[in-house]
Amino acid sequence: MKINIPMIRRKKPAEVRILELLEEHVSLCVSISSLLVEVAELKISGNRGEMESLMEKLFKAEEDADALRREVETELAKGILPPLSREDLMRLMERMDMVADSAKDATRILSIIYADELTKGFKMVFMRLVNEDDKCVRALQDAVEALLRNYKDVLNKCYEVQRLEEEIDTIYIEALKVARDSNMKIQTSLLVTELLRFLEMEADACEDTSDLIRIITISALN
Repeated sequence: MKINIPMIRRKKPAEVRILELLEEHVSLCVSISSLLVEVAELKISGNRGEMESLMEKLFKAEEDADALRREVETELAKGILPPLSREDLMRLMERMDMVADSAKDATRILSIIYADELTKGFKMVFMRLVNEDDKCVRALQDAVEALLRNYKDVLNKCYEVQRLEEEIDTIYIEALKVARDSNMKIQTSLLVTELLRFLEMEADACEDTSDLIRIITISALN
Protein backbone atom coordinates (compact mmCIF):
# COMPACT_ATOMS: atom_id res chain seq x y z
CA MET A 1 0.00 0.00 0.00
CA LYS A 2 1.40 3.41 -0.98
CA ILE A 3 1.21 6.79 0.66
CA ASN A 4 -1.33 8.81 -1.34
CA ILE A 5 0.27 12.24 -1.73
CA PRO A 6 -2.55 14.01 -3.66
CA MET A 7 -5.09 13.03 -1.01
CA ILE A 8 -2.84 13.75 1.95
CA ARG A 9 -4.79 16.83 3.09
CA ARG A 10 -8.12 15.01 3.11
CA LYS A 11 -7.11 12.54 5.79
CA LYS A 12 -8.43 12.30 9.31
CA PRO A 13 -7.43 14.90 11.95
CA ALA A 14 -4.94 12.53 13.60
CA GLU A 15 -3.21 11.91 10.28
CA VAL A 16 -3.12 15.61 9.48
CA ARG A 17 -1.57 16.17 12.91
CA ILE A 18 1.37 13.95 11.95
CA LEU A 19 1.93 15.97 8.78
CA GLU A 20 1.75 19.21 10.75
CA LEU A 21 4.41 17.87 13.12
CA LEU A 22 6.57 17.03 10.11
CA GLU A 23 6.33 20.63 8.92
CA GLU A 24 7.09 21.93 12.41
CA HIS A 25 10.16 19.72 12.56
CA VAL A 26 11.62 20.95 9.28
CA SER A 27 10.90 24.53 10.39
CA LEU A 28 12.93 23.87 13.53
CA CYS A 29 15.75 22.50 11.36
CA VAL A 30 15.75 25.79 9.45
CA SER A 31 15.82 27.76 12.71
CA ILE A 32 18.72 25.68 13.99
CA SER A 33 20.63 26.17 10.74
CA SER A 34 20.00 29.91 10.81
CA LEU A 35 21.17 30.13 14.42
CA LEU A 36 24.33 28.22 13.51
CA VAL A 37 25.12 30.85 10.87
CA GLU A 38 24.75 33.57 13.51
CA VAL A 39 26.81 31.63 16.04
CA ALA A 40 29.58 31.17 13.46
CA GLU A 41 29.60 34.88 12.63
CA LEU A 42 29.84 35.78 16.31
CA LYS A 43 32.64 33.25 16.84
CA ILE A 44 34.62 34.80 14.00
CA SER A 45 34.05 38.30 15.39
CA GLY A 46 34.95 37.25 18.94
CA ASN A 47 31.57 38.17 20.48
CA ARG A 48 31.48 35.40 23.09
CA GLY A 49 28.62 36.67 25.25
CA GLU A 50 26.02 36.98 22.50
CA MET A 51 27.28 33.76 20.95
CA GLU A 52 26.53 31.78 24.12
CA SER A 53 23.02 33.21 24.25
CA LEU A 54 22.33 32.09 20.68
CA MET A 55 23.85 28.68 21.38
CA GLU A 56 21.32 28.18 24.17
CA LYS A 57 18.52 28.99 21.71
CA LEU A 58 19.99 26.54 19.20
CA PHE A 59 20.25 23.73 21.74
CA LYS A 60 16.67 24.42 22.89
CA ALA A 61 15.44 24.25 19.29
CA GLU A 62 17.23 20.92 18.83
CA GLU A 63 15.56 19.59 21.99
CA ASP A 64 12.20 20.73 20.62
CA ALA A 65 12.96 18.89 17.36
CA ASP A 66 13.70 15.72 19.34
CA ALA A 67 10.43 16.13 21.22
CA LEU A 68 8.54 16.47 17.94
CA ARG A 69 10.19 13.33 16.60
CA ARG A 70 9.10 11.43 19.71
CA GLU A 71 5.55 12.79 19.35
CA VAL A 72 5.43 11.60 15.75
CA GLU A 73 6.65 8.17 16.84
CA THR A 74 3.84 8.04 19.41
CA GLU A 75 1.22 9.03 16.85
CA LEU A 76 2.51 6.54 14.27
CA ALA A 77 2.49 3.76 16.87
CA LYS A 78 -1.29 4.17 17.08
CA GLY A 79 -1.52 2.63 13.62
CA ILE A 80 -3.61 5.39 12.02
CA LEU A 81 -1.70 5.10 8.72
CA PRO A 82 -1.04 2.06 6.52
CA PRO A 83 2.21 0.25 7.53
CA LEU A 84 4.23 1.48 4.54
CA SER A 85 3.11 5.07 5.16
CA ARG A 86 4.15 4.80 8.80
CA GLU A 87 7.55 3.46 7.80
CA ASP A 88 8.08 6.19 5.19
CA LEU A 89 7.15 8.98 7.58
CA MET A 90 9.25 7.56 10.39
CA ARG A 91 12.32 7.28 8.17
CA LEU A 92 11.68 10.80 6.91
CA MET A 93 11.54 12.14 10.46
CA GLU A 94 14.70 10.26 11.47
CA ARG A 95 16.66 11.68 8.56
CA MET A 96 15.47 15.21 9.26
CA ASP A 97 16.46 14.78 12.88
CA MET A 98 20.01 14.04 11.72
CA VAL A 99 20.08 17.50 10.13
CA ALA A 100 19.37 19.08 13.51
CA ASP A 101 21.76 16.74 15.34
CA SER A 102 24.66 17.52 12.99
CA ALA A 103 24.13 21.27 13.34
CA LYS A 104 24.05 20.92 17.13
CA ASP A 105 27.27 18.87 17.14
CA ALA A 106 28.99 21.39 14.88
CA THR A 107 27.97 24.16 17.29
CA ARG A 108 29.41 22.28 20.26
CA ILE A 109 32.76 21.83 18.52
CA LEU A 110 32.79 25.45 17.37
CA SER A 111 32.23 26.61 20.95
CA ILE A 112 35.55 25.16 22.15
CA ILE A 113 37.69 26.44 19.28
CA TYR A 114 39.72 29.60 19.87
CA ALA A 115 38.84 32.07 17.12
CA ASP A 116 42.23 33.78 17.27
CA GLU A 117 43.88 30.49 16.27
CA LEU A 118 41.94 30.38 13.00
CA THR A 119 43.50 31.90 9.90
CA LYS A 120 41.72 34.48 7.77
CA GLY A 121 41.62 32.06 4.85
CA PHE A 122 40.01 29.34 6.94
CA LYS A 123 37.44 31.73 8.40
CA MET A 124 36.35 32.69 4.90
CA VAL A 125 35.92 29.15 3.59
CA PHE A 126 34.31 28.07 6.87
CA MET A 127 31.65 30.79 6.59
CA ARG A 128 30.99 29.78 2.98
CA LEU A 129 30.36 26.23 4.15
CA VAL A 130 28.05 27.31 6.97
CA ASN A 131 26.02 29.54 4.66
CA GLU A 132 25.70 26.86 1.98
CA ASP A 133 24.53 24.42 4.63
CA ASP A 134 21.84 26.92 5.58
CA LYS A 135 20.72 27.17 1.95
CA CYS A 136 20.59 23.39 1.74
CA VAL A 137 18.36 23.10 4.83
CA ARG A 138 16.03 25.76 3.45
CA ALA A 139 15.87 23.89 0.14
CA LEU A 140 14.93 20.78 2.10
CA GLN A 141 12.11 22.70 3.75
CA ASP A 142 10.83 23.60 0.27
CA ALA A 143 10.90 19.91 -0.68
CA VAL A 144 8.95 18.89 2.42
CA GLU A 145 6.35 21.58 1.83
CA ALA A 146 6.04 20.47 -1.81
CA LEU A 147 5.49 16.90 -0.64
CA LEU A 148 2.55 18.02 1.47
CA ARG A 149 1.04 20.67 -0.81
CA ASN A 150 2.35 20.60 -4.38
CA TYR A 151 3.61 17.09 -5.03
CA LYS A 152 4.14 17.77 -8.78
CA ASP A 153 7.01 20.12 -7.86
CA VAL A 154 8.66 17.75 -5.38
CA LEU A 155 11.29 16.30 -7.72
CA ASN A 156 12.61 19.72 -8.73
CA LYS A 157 12.87 20.74 -5.09
CA CYS A 158 14.75 17.52 -4.29
CA TYR A 159 17.16 18.08 -7.18
CA GLU A 160 17.95 21.52 -5.77
CA VAL A 161 18.89 19.94 -2.43
CA GLN A 162 21.15 17.52 -4.30
CA ARG A 163 22.77 20.36 -6.27
CA LEU A 164 23.53 22.31 -3.10
CA GLU A 165 24.90 19.20 -1.36
CA GLU A 166 27.33 18.67 -4.25
CA GLU A 167 28.51 22.29 -3.92
CA ILE A 168 28.97 21.76 -0.20
CA ASP A 169 31.08 18.66 -0.86
CA THR A 170 33.40 20.82 -2.99
CA ILE A 171 33.65 23.53 -0.34
CA TYR A 172 34.23 20.88 2.34
CA ILE A 173 37.27 19.51 0.50
CA GLU A 174 38.52 23.06 -0.07
CA ALA A 175 38.14 23.82 3.63
CA LEU A 176 40.09 20.69 4.56
CA LYS A 177 42.90 21.77 2.26
CA VAL A 178 42.94 25.27 3.75
CA ALA A 179 43.01 23.80 7.26
CA ARG A 180 45.87 21.47 6.27
CA ASP A 181 47.97 24.30 4.85
CA SER A 182 47.25 26.94 7.52
CA ASN A 183 49.79 25.76 10.15
CA MET A 184 47.25 25.78 12.98
CA LYS A 185 48.09 24.16 16.29
CA ILE A 186 47.54 20.42 16.24
CA GLN A 187 44.70 20.61 18.80
CA THR A 188 42.94 23.31 16.78
CA SER A 189 43.50 21.42 13.55
CA LEU A 190 41.86 18.32 14.99
CA LEU A 191 38.87 20.29 16.24
CA VAL A 192 38.51 22.11 12.93
CA THR A 193 38.53 18.81 11.03
CA GLU A 194 35.75 17.51 13.28
CA LEU A 195 33.82 20.76 12.88
CA LEU A 196 33.97 20.49 9.10
CA ARG A 197 32.90 16.85 9.24
CA PHE A 198 29.72 17.72 11.14
CA LEU A 199 28.91 20.51 8.69
CA GLU A 200 29.34 18.08 5.82
CA MET A 201 27.14 15.56 7.65
CA GLU A 202 24.42 18.21 7.96
CA ALA A 203 24.33 18.55 4.17
CA ASP A 204 24.47 14.78 3.71
CA ALA A 205 21.45 14.42 5.99
CA CYS A 206 19.58 16.97 3.86
CA GLU A 207 20.34 14.99 0.72
CA ASP A 208 19.38 11.69 2.37
CA THR A 209 16.06 13.21 3.41
CA SER A 210 15.40 14.58 -0.07
CA ASP A 211 16.25 11.18 -1.57
CA LEU A 212 13.57 9.59 0.59
CA ILE A 213 11.07 12.30 -0.33
CA ARG A 214 11.80 11.60 -3.99
CA ILE A 215 11.29 7.85 -3.49
CA ILE A 216 7.99 8.41 -1.67
CA THR A 217 6.78 10.72 -4.45
CA ILE A 218 7.77 8.43 -7.32
CA SER A 219 6.16 5.49 -5.53
CA ALA A 220 2.94 7.46 -5.03
CA LEU A 221 2.77 8.51 -8.67
CA ASN A 222 3.18 4.98 -10.04
